[in-house]
Amino acid sequence: MFFVRPLRLLGYGQLLLITPIVLALPILLKQLVVRGFSDKSVVLSRYDLYVLLLLSLFLLAIINSLFYNSTSENLQNVFYIFSGLFIYLLVRLLDWNMNNTYVFSLILLFCTSIYTISEFYLYYNYPFLTSYVGHYKQELQGVLIFNIPENDYFIFGYGIKPFGVMMEASSSGALSALLVIFIIVFQKQYSKNRFYLYISVLLGLFAVFFSGSKTAYLILGVCFTLWALFSNNASLKTKLYTLTLSLSIFLLIIDFLAEGVHLDKYFDRMLFDTAQFFYSMIGSNFFDLLVGSGEVGQNRIGMHNTEVDLINSIIRYGVFFVATFLLLMYKSLKYEAQGMVFFVAIIISMLHYSVIFKFPVFSYLLLIVSSQANMNKTFNKLIK
Repeated sequence: MFFVRPLRLLGYGQLLLITPIVLALPILLKQLVVRGFSDKSVVLSRYDLYVLLLLSLFLLAIINSLFYNSTSENLQNVFYIFSGLFIYLLVRLLDWNMNNTYVFSLILLFCTSIYTISEFYLYYNYPFLTSYVGHYKQELQGVLIFNIPENDYFIFGYGIKPFGVMMEASSSGALSALLVIFIIVFQKQYSKNRFYLYISVLLGLFAVFFSGSKTAYLILGVCFTLWALFSNNASLKTKLYTLTLSLSIFLLIIDFLAEGVHLDKYFDRMLFDTAQFFYSMIGSNFFDLLVGSGEVGQNRIGMHNTEVDLINSIIRYGVFFVATFLLLMYKSLKYEAQGMVFFVAIIISMLHYSVIFKFPVFSYLLLIVSSQANMNKTFNKLIK
């Protein structure tokens, strides 16, 4: 029963995505044995040191959080972080490179998009199916109040948002947006088949649209604009198409915010309330902010969830951990052409709902880092 709770807190889609990790365990063990008895060496990368520092900072956050939360309350975060570290280690031992990661991204975007689009279709035509999700969230996850997320879709009208593979509509939409941006940004370097690229990206755009996630819309709008303006590889026609798509996305966001209640709510909660809360935390819980205090909003007096995931992540994992992770992503992407566009997508995805430090996003981002580590041998020291 010790591991039941963190598994229950995952969505159906996440449970499906765990399966490849479980199946990969024998591969990791085999690689460890093979590397241990072979003369082939692994080149130590600077990224390995960053990941080791991340592990140390996370363990420090867990130790500090034990003063406020029970062990079971931290298990979900332990799973999120260690699944990413496992992927990093596995990929480093397999000599996986960015070409492999690009193909994997196409497959992941295709599968998650089909999942999201199918879910939207089912809820749109058979709304009663959401009762099964409600049962899962209330009876198994322990959610006290389950609200069915709805959205006013262009052309389709009001419909129920699909929960997606992350069991949360906005987080799943942000995942789809991140995958689309990654595939678009790195298409020139790693794309070998344009047909699969077009199919995956088209499905990804539909998945983002049906998710109803304004964070996902913002990721696409901003990053498409940056890519179109600063890309040296895209043709003028492609840039014009991209800017037109960005304009359409921004119009969707503006239409949503045009309702005064939405603008006032997000402006107050995401700016003033969050800034005021964070300022009070600096004065009363400065050490906890530095090292992390575990799950937000549990037993710690004076701590609660805010509307900004970046602040929640700092409270949960600490300033040192979050800053180290962002620095790691910056270091691994700055050598790639237009890599900073994807880095901007990561930052935007932390503005509202929890995305980056959840499964499978955290594991996917460390997959990118480990791929870069395998391609950029930065240290001369070798380890057997």
